Amino acid sequence: MLKTLDLNTNQLHGELPQTISNITSLTAINVFANNFSGSIPSDFGKYMPSLKFASFSNNSFSGELPPELCSGLSLQQFAVHRNNFTGSLPTCFRNCLGLTRVRLEKNRFTGNISDTFGVLPNLVYVALNDNQFSGQISPDWGECKKLTNLMMDGNRISGEIPPELAKLPELQRLSLGSNDLTGRIPASLGNLSMLFMLNLSNNHLIGEVPRSLTSLKGLQYLDLSNNKLTGNISKELGSYEKLSSLDLSHNNLSGDIPFELGNLNSLQYLLDLSSNSLSGAIPQNLGKLSQLEILNVSHNHLSGRIPASLSSMGSLSSYDFSYNELTGPLPTEGVFQNASARSFVGNPGLCGKAEGLSQCPTTDSSKSSKVNKKVLIGVVVPVCGLLVIATIFAVLLLRGVAHAIAYLHHDCSPSIVHRDISLNNILLESDFEPRLADFGTARLLNTDSSNWTAVAGSYGYMAPGHRETGHAAENFRAKCFKC
Repeated sequence: MLKTLDLNTNQLHGELPQTISNITSLTAINVFANNFSGSIPSDFGKYMPSLKFASFSNNSFSGELPPELCSGLSLQQFAVHRNNFTGSLPTCFRNCLGLTRVRLEKNRFTGNISDTFGVLPNLVYVALNDNQFSGQISPDWGECKKLTNLMMDGNRISGEIPPELAKLPELQRLSLGSNDLTGRIPASLGNLSMLFMLNLSNNHLIGEVPRSLTSLKGLQYLDLSNNKLTGNISKELGSYEKLSSLDLSHNNLSGDIPFELGNLNSLQYLLDLSSNSLSGAIPQNLGKLSQLEILNVSHNHLSGRIPASLSSMGSLSSYDFSYNELTGPLPTEGVFQNASARSFVGNPGLCGKAEGLSQCPTTDSSKSSKVNKKVLIGVVVPVCGLLVIATIFAVLLLRGVAHAIAYLHHDCSPSIVHRDISLNNILLESDFEPRLADFGTARLLNTDSSNWTAVAGSYGYMAPGHRETGHAAENFRAKCFKC
């Protein structure tokens, strides 16, 4: 009795014979990777109670799947991906509790999948992506505890992401992108400790990116692009140690680009933050992403200069800074040596050697020298002016004091000796005219006597002869003044 029919990876073509359904002892059939066409016989599986493995993938089959495909409830692995199948899925899938792998991707299946699959305790891998399925994601998926891969992207699935998916302890890949999903990203997804790929792109998701997602330390691929997400980019995103691709583009994210993103040492394929409302400067720390191949920060409100540190990103093969508010000269080293203006358009303040950018203004050395001379003259002239004014003031002050002494010595009778001419005894009136004041040290001078008195006056200002002899005389005061 025939139990296994294996014709895979040949160049067989045509349709499967109807009589293939009569092989009741069949446990495995593998015809993948051929050129078969037509449909699978409609009663296939109906008389095969022991059928466990069936693969029809990578052919050109069409039509609907046999309705009693798994009526024997023994089916464990079923693969029909990369064909042209249409219609709804057989209802028997719901009760086929032995299923471990189901691959239906890249066909044209339709129908509501809300209740197609029940609780399948042994299911490890399911791929329904790139079809035309509708309906909603059932919370029952959260009870498939062995599930490692759940791929539903590229359909017409609506509703919200059920938080029950966070109950899948073995889940490694969750791809729900390119559907019509709404609502918020469940914070509970941060409990999927084994997850290394999360794709929720091209939906209608709202709200902020849950900070709990930063708990997914093994995450390698994160795509939340083309949604309606808001808020800031969390600096905690820089804590991913294994992330190789990050796409947050085409959302409504705002605020600065966290410099912590430069700590994503494993980021190799993509960093796309384009088409948001990000502002502020591009962090220099991004220059540390030495393995990154694609960088896109276009269509934001970024300002300031493009950091020269980005020049050292040797693996960078594609970059886009267009349509921001960037200014200043374009870096000229490293990856920017042969820069194309297409990567910088929409930044009127940018200049550089890239074709299509305006040239940066150059500084003429001769003009610079003239400017420096003008500045020097502008500084020296006021200083010299102050020195001239100070000199004139000093001359006027000295002349006024000299006139005062001459008056005391020659115009007074008897003559008066001041004995303490110092800065402390020279007073200025409102017109800066000096006046010599006496605070009790002045004495009358009798020309017919010797005029000996005690030493008086301020040291450093008194006449040398007076200080040494104690004798007050007119010539002593004149000598002091000359000093």
